[in-house]
Amino acid sequence: MIPHLTDEIKKFSFLPHMSLDHITDSQIRPKDRFLRGHLFQTLSVHLLGGDVQDDFGDLSDYLQNLGIYDNNIDPSDPEWETLLGREVWAMLVRSQLAK
Repeated sequence: MIPHLTDEIKKFSFLPHMSLDHITDSQIRPKDRFLRGHLFQTLSVHLLGGDVQDDFGDLSDYLQNLGIYDNNIDPSDPEWETLLGREVWAMLVRSQLAK
């Protein structure tokens, strides 16, 4: 789990309908915190009508600095370790796999 999301995930702990207490077998019951984490990630990343530019602004300069446009990508750039950097990296991998 991404460490800085822990406090955000706790905000969802009030949702009683997210409990899986009816599943008593610990071999098949996922941890509630993982489900809450999944919900938080889904809402924050894949919300319909959402746009990354709402959170980060114009990304043209950011992508240029990462070397996306001139195919001069440096995988050791620490920017790839940021939340946005990881999302851009995942997008690049998905686009390459789709080819």
